[in-house]
Order: sequence, then structure tokens, then C-alpha cells
Amino acid sequence: MASKEQGYSFFTGLMLGGAVAATFALLYAPKSGKKLRKDIRKKSGNLLNEAESRYKELQDMAEDVLSDTEKRINMMKKNADTAIDDIMKKVKDIHS
Repeated sequence: MASKEQGYSFFTGLMLGGAVAATFALLYAPKSGKKLRKDIRKKSGNLLNEAESRYKELQDMAEDVLSDTEKRINMMKKNADTAIDDIMKKVKDIHS
């Protein structure tokens, strides 16, 4: 799972680096103000869409982790209940 997290971290860094580079490229490119504002609106819309997509991916990943954790906890509880029942039976057998 660490490799997935590293992949997401790398992807996030790549996206942020790309956004910063695109912003500087737009600001320093020789364009008219109207064209520049249009480009900035377009790029910011793209970044918003990418951020929403990334948020959804992370939300899905968190839900998967939560579900897996709940399953593990339930399994551990079941194992603990079984062990307690076994111990109680042995104690009862000893006192009988």
C-alpha cells in the first residue's frame, strides 16, 4: 500500500508542479490581456476538474481502507469471542 501512497504523492507533486509551471508560462508569455485571461480561466477550470477528480480518488481510497479496517476488526472480534468461549469452557471443565 505504501507504493500506492507514494504514487499518489508523486502524482500530486507532478500536478502541482505542472500548475505552477503553466501559471508562470501564461504570465510571462507575450499575449494580449483578453487572451491571457481566457487562458487563465481555461487552465483554472482544468485544475479544478483535476482537483475534483483527485479528491474523488482519495475519497474512494479512504472508503476502501475504512471498509478493510472494519472487516479486520470484526474478524479480530470474532476470533477473540471464540477464544473467550474456549477459555470459559476449559475453566468450567476444570471446576466440574
